[in-house]
Amino acid sequence: MTRNELVRWSLPRQDLRRVAQKKVVNMLLDSFEAKLTTEKWAKLIKSSHDTALRDIQDLIAKGILKQEEGGGRSTAYCLVHTGKQPQV
Repeated sequence: MTRNELVRWSLPRQDLRRVAQKKVVNMLLDSFEAKLTTEKWAKLIKSSHDTALRDIQDLIAKGILKQEEGGGRSTAYCLVHTGKQPQV
């Protein structure tokens, strides 16, 4: 998916309040090829691990992201609307 397809996704603006959330969701829509973890999120937006986890949990609660199978330190996330499984 491309950013232009975000319009078709009809995501209300208020659902992505933080600029950081918009940045990472846009990266996912533009075919982000790696597994998205809290560690990678924190590096992408230059934040703490705790802030990254809060952002991810917020997007999960809004139905934008979902947790992939597995867990622990290797927990990965993907967009809900595509069900896209990121490649390693």
